[in-house]
Amino acid sequence: MRQNDTLDRIVEFNEASAEKRAVSLCNSSVVACKSQLRIGLSNKVRPRTTTQN
Repeated sequence: MRQNDTLDRIVEFNEASAEKRAVSLCNSSVVACKSQLRIGLSNKVRPRTTTQN
């Protein structure tokens, strides 16, 4: 979400209100790094246990 031309937060579509879903800014999740680093980092990703809107 943007506020005053700065990124305020990233909200997942399925967790967003109708107002937030209307925002046209898109996080494409593009990452450029060595593959071994990406694999190591991906293995550390865990699901969130709480949601914030």
